[in-house]
Amino acid sequence: MREEQTLEEIAAQWNVSKARIYQIEKRALKKLRAYCDAIGLNYEDLTSTTTMETNHAQPLRLTEDS
Repeated sequence: MREEQTLEEIAAQWNVSKARIYQIEKRALKKLRAYCDAIGLNYEDLTSTTTMETNHAQPLRLTEDS
C-alpha cells in the first residue's frame, strides 16, 4: 500500500492546484458512495481491509466520462 500524501504533495506531483486535487477527491468519493449504494454495500465497510477480503470485493473502475 502507498503511503499517505497531503493535498499539497499530490498537487505538486501532478502540477495542479490543491483545490483541483480536492475537487477530484470529492468526485471520486461521490462515485464510490454511489457504486456502494448500487450494489448494496455499506460505504464504511470499504475502510476495513478484512471486510473487503472476506467479501471478495472487485476493483472499482472510474472513467473520466462517468
